[in-house]
Amino acid sequence: MKKILLTVTFLLAVVLLVGCNGNTSPLTYTVTFDSDGGSQVESQDILNGGKVTQPEDPTKDGYVFSGEWKNDTFVWDFDVDIVTEDITLVATWIEVSTVPTNISIEDALFSSNITWLQQDADLQTFTVSVKAEDASAYTEIPGEISIEDNEVLDVVTFMPTQVPQGGYYTVKIDTVGDEVTSELLLFGGEGTTENPYRVSKQSDVLALLDQEDLQDKNFIQVADILSTLTSPIEINNDRKITFTGTYDGQDYALSFTGNGGLFHEISSEGVVSNLVIDEGTVLSAA
Repeated sequence: MKKILLTVTFLLAVVLLVGCNGNTSPLTYTVTFDSDGGSQVESQDILNGGKVTQPEDPTKDGYVFSGEWKNDTFVWDFDVDIVTEDITLVATWIEVSTVPTNISIEDALFSSNITWLQQDADLQTFTVSVKAEDASAYTEIPGEISIEDNEVLDVVTFMPTQVPQGGYYTVKIDTVGDEVTSELLLFGGEGTTENPYRVSKQSDVLALLDQEDLQDKNFIQVADILSTLTSPIEINNDRKITFTGTYDGQDYALSFTGNGGLFHEISSEGVVSNLVIDEGTVLSAA
């Protein structure tokens, strides 16, 4: 009987040890880098909830690395994003060319300036036209050109002398012998009653809350904008503003966290309409 008891006790101890060892093994995931035809980048094993170490920039003949790695369609933020599964990050590239490439709207608040990259920009002339999302024809727009001369690719900025009505447009750039079109780009508007600013992302909302000179302007929201743990829209005592402008949510959703409403006070002149406050909004006591 003692022999049987000792044997059972020993087996139980072995099971417990194996179970403990299994439970304490750290959970890791593999991050694979796809350089899309560029130089090889080694994969990384990352602990669950950990951050990826940003690798050195890859190289590729005829292209310049854009500086962005994408997980599917999302640009990976190495300072913020965490790993919770095996993922593949794909490099994005800009072609080295004498015709306009990487056409976009200038990375500035509510901008309508158009930028692109190319070689030998100072040797060319440009005609810029736009076509609204629901239009069938392009319209040429006047503007001024500035060129930042760089070793590989020049940065060209086109500044319209008359800001187009805010909204989504396809941009066409004609040079001598070449014609290039962009994807749909969002023109930011002017903040007026006739041409309100277009609100599409968190930084637009935060600018409205933080910059006094915007709090009497006119806005139209053109996409859902949701607060997240890693990128919150937080209402605090410094952001308790009196809003005197107009804000049309166009039935898009917005969420935020904090100790008050999106606007601390809306004046008699202010109007906020058609805005859906998402269920993810979390309010705390003031």
